[in-house]
Amino acid sequence: MGIVKWVPNALSAFRVLAAILVLYFSVTGAWVAVFALIICGYLSDLLDGPIARRFNAESPHGKAIDLTADVVFDEAIVGGLVMTNQVGGWLAILAAAAIVIIRLPGFFSQRWIYWFGTIMLPIWSVCMLWLVGICIREAFGFRGLQIALITAIPTALIVAFLKRERITQDVKTFLTAFFSK
Repeated sequence: MGIVKWVPNALSAFRVLAAILVLYFSVTGAWVAVFALIICGYLSDLLDGPIARRFNAESPHGKAIDLTADVVFDEAIVGGLVMTNQVGGWLAILAAAAIVIIRLPGFFSQRWIYWFGTIMLPIWSVCMLWLVGICIREAFGFRGLQIALITAIPTALIVAFLKRERITQDVKTFLTAFFSK
């Protein structure tokens, strides 16, 4: 059981390594590798929390590692697309800002940050789907973009199902902060 407690942190550390590789493969034009890393990175993000809870391995240290890895990974996707001139301007700024803002509630406990983070959740989701769609288009051409659009809704539903506890808590926190004195 002892080694299993390290698995969630190892998954988070993997995301940091994957972020570096996303930047590298973006610049070299290996978009299939970028897409594969994005899938693996988000799968590791979906699994680290449930594994930590299942094996009673939750800790403030692990939470900080997870949140930092989330920010680094998401920003690497934006950075890779900016460095290859796939996106720029307001979309890059909006995506980078949404990534940081959506993760702030994990680092701080002030109510207004929860409220603002909850407001940014749809913006973050749309930005990340758009950016991943660009990676898929670069990896597989126009056909890949069609596949991305067809799979976006089922993927969003699966993620919502797996993250339902967090989404429920975020909505409760938002409503409490919004309607409290």
